[in-house]
Amino acid sequence: MNDTPDPAPPPPVPRIPMGKLWTALAVPPVVSAIGISAAVQVISTYPGWLFIAGIVVTVVIIFMSIQFHQAVATRYRGNSLVFLTLAYIFGQFIICAALAFGGCVVLFSNGSF
Repeated sequence: MNDTPDPAPPPPVPRIPMGKLWTALAVPPVVSAIGISAAVQVISTYPGWLFIAGIVVTVVIIFMSIQFHQAVATRYRGNSLVFLTLAYIFGQFIICAALAFGGCVVLFSNGSF
C-alpha cells in the first residue's frame, strides 16, 4: 500500500579513541600518587616538595584535559563537550586532592613530621 522506500539508516556513531581516553584519565592520579609518595619520603629534608608536587599535578591535569578534549571531541560537540571537559578537570582535581589528603594522613600517622 505504501510505496515509499524505507529511510536510510543513520550513520554509525563515531568511536572515542580508548587509548587517548584512558591515558588522559589515568596519568594525573598516577603522577599525584608518585608525587605524594615522594613527598612523604623527603618531607623532613625538603618541606617544599608538597608544593612542587601540587604544581606539577596541576600542570599535568591541564595538559591531559587537552588530550581528553581531543579524544571526546570525536563523538561530542557543543555544550556536551564543554561540560565533559569541565567535569573531567573538576573530577581529576577531586581525585588528586583525595590522594594528597591520604598521603598527608599517612605522613602524620607515620610520625615523621
